[in-house]
Amino acid sequence: LRDNMVFSLEQRVQREYVYAMIDEVDSILIDEARTPLIISGPVGDEDSVHYRGFNPKVAEMVRRQNEVVSGLVAEGEKLLEDEKKKHDAGVILYQAQMGGPKNKKLAKLLNETGVKQLVQRAELDYLADRKLPTKQQSMRNIEESLFFVLDEKGHSVHLTDRGAAALSPNDPDLFLVPDLSLEIHQLEHDESKSLEERCRRGRSSSSTSSPAASCMAGAGRTGCTRPSRRRKASW
Repeated sequence: LRDNMVFSLEQRVQREYVYAMIDEVDSILIDEARTPLIISGPVGDEDSVHYRGFNPKVAEMVRRQNEVVSGLVAEGEKLLEDEKKKHDAGVILYQAQMGGPKNKKLAKLLNETGVKQLVQRAELDYLADRKLPTKQQSMRNIEESLFFVLDEKGHSVHLTDRGAAALSPNDPDLFLVPDLSLEIHQLEHDESKSLEERCRRGRSSSSTSSPAASCMAGAGRTGCTRPSRRRKASW
C-alpha cells in the first residue's frame, strides 16, 4: 500500500515483484478490517492505449448483448401464453436474466404471477445440471448466445466464448487463463531434462502464460500452481 501511493519510482522500497496468488484478499483488507482502510493509486485513463483499443469494442459488445437479451425476453413472453411451454419460457427468461438482469421488460415480466417462480426453477435446474458429468448435461449451451454473463451477487462478469471472440477476433485466447497442468506434467516426467532445466522451463512457461503461476523445485521434482481455464473478467 505504501509503494502504491508514492509520487515517484525512487520512493518505492520494494524489490521487483515475484508472483503469488492471494485468495479473498478483499475480505481480509476490507470486510474484516478493524479500522477503515483506503486503497489508492493510479488507475487506467482514456489516454491508455489498451483503454482506447478496447473501450469501443466493449461498448459495441454491450449494445449487441442488449439486443440479444431483448430478443430472449420477447421470445419468453410469447411462450408464456402457452401453458405447455411455460417451462421453456422459464429457461429462456433465466437466460435473459443471466445476460441482462436490469432489463426493464424482464423486470416487468418477473412481477407477473408465477413468472419469477418459473425463472427460479430454471436456475435450480441449471445449477443441478452443472453438477452432472459433461455428457449428461442438457443445459450446458445456455450461455452460447450471450457475450457475457452477469453475476450480481458476485459483482463479476463472466466472458463467454462469443464475447472473447467479439473483443479479440484475431486472438480469441487473449482472455483465456491457460491451464498449465499438461505442460507441467510433461516437464515432471521428462527424464531427458535435468531438474534445473525442468525448473527453468517451468518458470519460463509460468511467466509467459500466467503471472499468477509460480514454479518451484524440491524433493527431486518440479511443481507449479495453476489457475483455472475459465474465462472471467471483473469490472
